[in-house]
Amino acid sequence: MKKIKILKVLVDISIVTLFMISVFFLAKLSPWMTKFDNFSDSLPQQESFDKLRLAFRFLPILLSLRAVIPLVFFIVLLFFIRKVLVSILKEAIFSLRQVKFIKTIATVYLVFSGILFLSNLLTAISYVSKNGSQVVFKAVLTTLSGSVGYLITSLVVYIIAEIFLVGAKLREENDLTI
Repeated sequence: MKKIKILKVLVDISIVTLFMISVFFLAKLSPWMTKFDNFSDSLPQQESFDKLRLAFRFLPILLSLRAVIPLVFFIVLLFFIRKVLVSILKEAIFSLRQVKFIKTIATVYLVFSGILFLSNLLTAISYVSKNGSQVVFKAVLTTLSGSVGYLITSLVVYIIAEIFLVGAKLREENDLTI
């Protein structure tokens, strides 16, 4: 149990650190958003500049999403890992509550895998449209390679949840026979 307590403390430190990084990043982003807004306002007020003006307004938001989404993902992931650890410390290992949390971790991985895949796919489509069809294979590989690791991790975590479910049922049966 001592190792689990140490692991819980490390998870707590990681959550606080990632949260502070997120806040710092957003605080540093604010002046840049203002600069992009000011630049877009300084563009000529002709209709031909409307799309460029719109792009300069949304560019900082899109770029920040590519940085903030993984941070949020890791904070949520660590939060549920912490819940599993606290559950192990309060109850014995292999409870239905832990199974629920571990399945949630698997779902978070799966959702992040999908978000990462879509993000990479949009980037790849943009890249292919600019550079022609000769780079399609490389773009597809890049799109898949970024999200496959998270998808596989999701499946492994789900298998671990099923193992915990079997363990919880065995533990329940064992408690009833004694």
